[in-house]
Amino acid sequence: MATSTTDAARPSALSPARANTLRAIALALTIGSVIVLSPYVPWLVLAGWTAALATPWVDRLAPRRDRRRTAAAMVTLAILAMVAGPAIATGAALWADARSMIRDALATGTGRAALELVIAEQQTPSDAIRVLSSPEALVAWLRSTGPEGWSMATDVVGAAGEIALGLVVFLAGTYVGLVEGRRAFAWAVAHVPLERRDVRRLADAFVETGRGLLVGLGLTGLVQAVLAGGAYAAIGVQRALVLGFLTFFASFIPTIGTGLVWGPVVIGLWITGRRGEALAMLAWNGLVVSTIDNLLRPVLARVGKVDMHVLLLLVSMVGGLVALGPWGILLGPLVVRLLIEALRIVVPSAPP
Repeated sequence: MATSTTDAARPSALSPARANTLRAIALALTIGSVIVLSPYVPWLVLAGWTAALATPWVDRLAPRRDRRRTAAAMVTLAILAMVAGPAIATGAALWADARSMIRDALATGTGRAALELVIAEQQTPSDAIRVLSSPEALVAWLRSTGPEGWSMATDVVGAAGEIALGLVVFLAGTYVGLVEGRRAFAWAVAHVPLERRDVRRLADAFVETGRGLLVGLGLTGLVQAVLAGGAYAAIGVQRALVLGFLTFFASFIPTIGTGLVWGPVVIGLWITGRRGEALAMLAWNGLVVSTIDNLLRPVLARVGKVDMHVLLLLVSMVGGLVALGPWGILLGPLVVRLLIEALRIVVPSAPP
């Protein structure tokens, strides 16, 4: 008897052996994909968050679907103009300088010498900034410093190259997310072995984490970094820009946060006899830098807040930092937040 077109189009039921084989293949391919994408997973996650936050802008610019690509390109170019230059030039230099400072501090062998190294007066720009200032400055600096200078230059160029490649992935991912984000979600709903409401809850948790970290914590950290770095520069602390840079990342850690940076600076000032400046930095950082988040976060929490207990957020950030490096500050809370949402789906009676 002939088979109808409808019957031919309908997928046949999988036998248990075939289903298990396909699951094993899917798992192996998933692991392989994670390995291949792992160098750029943080950039893709950041692109996903950025696309989710910027989608309302594209919706306003292009209510009609046929103009969405143009609007997405405009928004992506605006993001490029705001982040590309600072991220490649300043970010690479400061990251390389931060690694150099930490390496030099550890090489001193004593805590006192390390603290003195951090707070020593320095009237000229930091080494990494001068490396990027001009080709002539780079050549002169390499001649004067020899192998040590070459190592620093290599760090700067390597960091700049890594950030540049990451930015390409980030900007491409942001553009695709702005254009195809809703279609990608529909594809996930159709292919992920979960109900639509479960996929929606996990997607909402993903976006919520990004909004909370980038808006709720990111803007607060930026303000704290500017206030702390400006104060360090005002009293002539070495590598004030680097310390402000580190303050930004430290601000993501609840409770102790910026104290991880300004605490050693204050101690270093005190033990080197600059006690008036030490007291001034203690007062400024303790009363202003460390407490301004109490004023800013309630306001920013209306826009973005991570639905996690502060202790769990702290542990996930620190654990992510130890396990994954600087990107772990963002990826650690994301993984834990998605785990919490998954547990809430599996056990609906679990308390929020």
